[in-house]
Amino acid sequence: MTPAFRRVLAASVAANLADGVRGAALPLVAASLTRDPLAFSAVAVAGSLPWLLLSLPVGAALDRFDRARAMTLAATWRAVSVGLLGVAVATGRANVALLVAVALLLGAGEVLFDNAAQTVVPALVDARELERANGRLYAAEITTNQFAGPPLGGALFVAAAAVPLLADAGLLALAALLLLRIPRGRRDEAVGSTEPARSADRPAMRHAIVEGVRWLRGHRLLRTLALLLAVMNGTVSMGMATFALYAVGDGSVLGLGPVGFSLLLTAGAAGSLAGSLLAARVVAVVGRLRVLWVTLGTAVVVPLLVGTARTTIVVALATALMGLTGVAWNVVTVSLRQSVIPDALLGRVNSVYRFLGWGAIPVGGALGGIVADLGGLRAPWLVAAGIAALALLPATRVLRGDVLERATQRAD
Repeated sequence: MTPAFRRVLAASVAANLADGVRGAALPLVAASLTRDPLAFSAVAVAGSLPWLLLSLPVGAALDRFDRARAMTLAATWRAVSVGLLGVAVATGRANVALLVAVALLLGAGEVLFDNAAQTVVPALVDARELERANGRLYAAEITTNQFAGPPLGGALFVAAAAVPLLADAGLLALAALLLLRIPRGRRDEAVGSTEPARSADRPAMRHAIVEGVRWLRGHRLLRTLALLLAVMNGTVSMGMATFALYAVGDGSVLGLGPVGFSLLLTAGAAGSLAGSLLAARVVAVVGRLRVLWVTLGTAVVVPLLVGTARTTIVVALATALMGLTGVAWNVVTVSLRQSVIPDALLGRVNSVYRFLGWGAIPVGGALGGIVADLGGLRAPWLVAAGIAALALLPATRVLRGDVLERATQRAD
């Protein structure tokens, strides 16, 4: 692996540890301010809404500008945003409206950072190392974001509500500093450069977005994977939008405290970590197709288990299963996209893919808040299981071995 990739990996560790700390702390802050499912879910929706609004223009921009610099910019403004929120919480000036506003800013930075991180990898490693590089990035992400970050965030929250937010700001600032030393310049002028090759006749932004949409629409396999990802992300977000209310405090299903909630989040991380370490080996043994279908089946089983669970152990095992199969899905599909999509189009096509997959999260979150308000905190999970089951039927026409084989051969 190149030194530039190792710096990206180190920055990813810092940024994802920050995300993990905040992922536990921010819902706890919100739950301390309101128990209303609609108001609470608004914070989660705001954090994911930029994926729906900004994915397409950000993707087009990343095919024009330096991708590592974009990551640096995103980490910097996220550090400032969450730092200001930490000050507001420490001084007793925080409210739900402020949480929604900061969540929007953090989500916008996440769109830029994550899209740039995925599109920068092919410039830093050999094509034969893509799955290995992506596996390392996912291992780092899961270990820090979901495994180490949540219990740390819960413990810091117990000390003082503002502490995890201020720690989050420091970690994001460290990520920005690490990214400052990534090589810049044209890819044909510097090995490991993160700037896309320039064209003398670059299309206008609107035309660039349309090109990305048309390319993905014309690729049957990737189009189907994007739509399936939208269903899975949307249904999971239905339950996760009010998960802290489901798990923490009086009137919740599980009756956990802040530390117990943080530890529950690490159950999913344990499965995700196992998936990131074993995914490449499992794919080699059982094949990409079986991995994808197992993940789709899990998208039905997990919400059903959480929606009917009577104990915390069942919820923990269900989220661990979701983490395990979800990372395996990501390793397969991200590597496939990086291999199949031409580099000159990678940013904009990847952004269209993520627009569909991640843009469904705020939609699912908003729907989950409404369903929870009407039917209780278990209802979003049960509705999610039904929607995910319906999505399996059309997938059978596309997710076949011959379709995957043809896509791989064309990429080669």
